[in-house]
Amino acid sequence: MSTPEPPPPLPPAKSACAACKHQRRRCAADCPLAPYFSADRQSDFANVHRLFGIKKVSKLLQSVAPRHRDDAAKSIVYEANLRAMHPVAGCFGAAAELRRQIQICEAELEIVSQNLAFLKQNNSFVVNNQETDFQIEENSNLQRFFNDLKPALADQ
Repeated sequence: MSTPEPPPPLPPAKSACAACKHQRRRCAADCPLAPYFSADRQSDFANVHRLFGIKKVSKLLQSVAPRHRDDAAKSIVYEANLRAMHPVAGCFGAAAELRRQIQICEAELEIVSQNLAFLKQNNSFVVNNQETDFQIEENSNLQRFFNDLKPALADQ
């Protein structure tokens, strides 16, 4: 007597996407939102649903060329998450903050450039209340840094 063979293993159960879980329905194989909202992205989908709604997101993703859908979904999630964190300003607040940081960095760069120009012009600087000669060699890192700054400053 031979022993019966065990049944073949079952295929791994596909977990419902976050959109289908939210709607409490079975996730179909051709679910349009499954590639963008996997089961572990519940909070992302909740923010997107709250801001845009399922129907609008689905239509929006279908209207975009297939090669750009992933980027569109990332953008939608990013905007929805920012709106959830900052209900008043949203993406505009994040862009304004980044613009402010750029202006601060540009002002700081201008100050450093002015200091470098002053030091290069005077060829000396003071360290611990003692004047020290400051020579910039042609191949030094500081000289290369200064030369790299010149075109950037000329563009301003």
